[in-house]
Amino acid sequence: MLLSITVALILALSLQAKAEDDPKKNAIFVTAMPLFTIEFAHSNPTYDFVITSIGYERRLASWWSLGFSFDPIVGWSEFDKAYGFGGSLVWTAYFDRGSNVTPFVTLTAGAAFFNKEVPVVHSSRLNFPLSLRLGIDYDIGGANSLVVGYAFGHISNSAIGDRNPGINGHAVVFGLRHSF
Repeated sequence: MLLSITVALILALSLQAKAEDDPKKNAIFVTAMPLFTIEFAHSNPTYDFVITSIGYERRLASWWSLGFSFDPIVGWSEFDKAYGFGGSLVWTAYFDRGSNVTPFVTLTAGAAFFNKEVPVVHSSRLNFPLSLRLGIDYDIGGANSLVVGYAFGHISNSAIGDRNPGINGHAVVFGLRHSF
């Protein structure tokens, strides 16, 4: 419900937004987010994840963009490995200061399907990752920038399985963005 309200709000704002005459309204990006588990209720072993995002975004105004990403995911514990693939809606607010360093806040919400029930037996192969990311885009020349930041992530099956322990974690985000 909250996700659908958020999507409706973003789409309504995008109809009103008028992007500046910037030739770099579009961007493709690749980021990696090693997510280290900090809370894992009701079971062991704990999983750590690496979520890699390959995506596209479009600036809808000078200060924000909307996009999507495809997300290969690898999770592991001391006893097991899990592999998944998903997709996310990506909303980013930029705080452009007119320099080569641009702070940003990103919210992602999506779905991922794993090769086994994650994080425990009798949970679900389908999970829903969410993240809040804070970071900077550092212009490295031309249309390219380096992305560095912090993320708080959550992975849960939203109670569609018999068990829904959920995983929360901190991550360092790093990657590259190419604007065009």
